[in-house]
Amino acid sequence: MTWIQTRTGAVFDFEDMGSSPVRPDDVAWSIAHQCRFNGHTRVFYSVAEHSIEMLRLAQKHGYAERHGPALELAILVHDAHEAYVGDVPRPIKGMLGKAWADFESACERCVRDRLGAGEIDDAVWELVSRLDKSMLRIEASELMHWPDRAWVFGPQLPITGGVIGAGSDAPEKVARQWLRAYECARVDYRKAKGGTG
Repeated sequence: MTWIQTRTGAVFDFEDMGSSPVRPDDVAWSIAHQCRFNGHTRVFYSVAEHSIEMLRLAQKHGYAERHGPALELAILVHDAHEAYVGDVPRPIKGMLGKAWADFESACERCVRDRLGAGEIDDAVWELVSRLDKSMLRIEASELMHWPDRAWVFGPQLPITGGVIGAGSDAPEKVARQWLRAYECARVDYRKAKGGTG
């Protein structure tokens, strides 16, 4: 078997990702029900909450204004592929090596393309990567107990702030919040590119 069934009943086939449907409501539901840090947080904090909080901090620090709707859309969909492959912990990704990296990258590209973010410039994705590492630092400090070993976060941006209300909303509500934010960002991005929204 090479496929999974989504909440809406769609079939996502990993051997035919290009033909598999990617539905925003499936993505929203799945990532709102997946806990960050493999579930080891003090409170439930989903992948969708992570994306929403990252967008909020990018807006607060002026990155969204400077880089426009492309950045907002990229932030919201940067982990959308995890609706299909899960939120695999970083150490495991590293241990699985190139085979995992290639597989995840193919799924990531497919999902980004289908969600309307496939043409976003590489420089925007690099900024998203640095924002993501900054969020990792913030989230780890607020949502985790500090271990005996030091975390390695990688290149970050000088953003500050906290995770607002982590775990205070039910996953269903977070899914709706992510879906609304995604739909607005997608429309704004298409308009900025000269489309009709």
